[in-house]
Amino acid sequence: MPYAHTQTSPAMPVGPALVLVGLATTIAVIPRAVVVVPTIGFAIVLSVIFIVAGRLTVTVGDGQVRAAGWGLPRWTIRTDTIAAARQVRNRWYHGWGIRLIPRGVMFNTWGLDAVELELRSGRRFRIGTDEPAALLDAVEAEAGRA
Repeated sequence: MPYAHTQTSPAMPVGPALVLVGLATTIAVIPRAVVVVPTIGFAIVLSVIFIVAGRLTVTVGDGQVRAAGWGLPRWTIRTDTIAAARQVRNRWYHGWGIRLIPRGVMFNTWGLDAVELELRSGRRFRIGTDEPAALLDAVEAEAGRA
């Protein structure tokens, strides 16, 4: 049973808009090229981060679990390397985006629900989702555990 789901953060359009407001305010208050050029660079980088981390597409099939933003970053995990999968709930302070967690990585676009994949190597990969039960079922079916 192939699984594919895309989740978009409701904050995605707001983040770059706030960055632009901050940029315009900085340029208005401090109109010096020394400050403006680095500020524009920072605004561009921050906007790209908001856009990339604002969308998460997860697919399960062909013996793999794939998680990707707008193309990059992307992760592919073979289901034969998964030792365990479980539904988890992130703490609010874990935040959103791509984060390091104990023994692994978390990719969370929005919300607190996630599915954690524990790999045979001991590393963990946590995928944020707004439909954790469906994702867990798909991973377990693909791994032959269902």
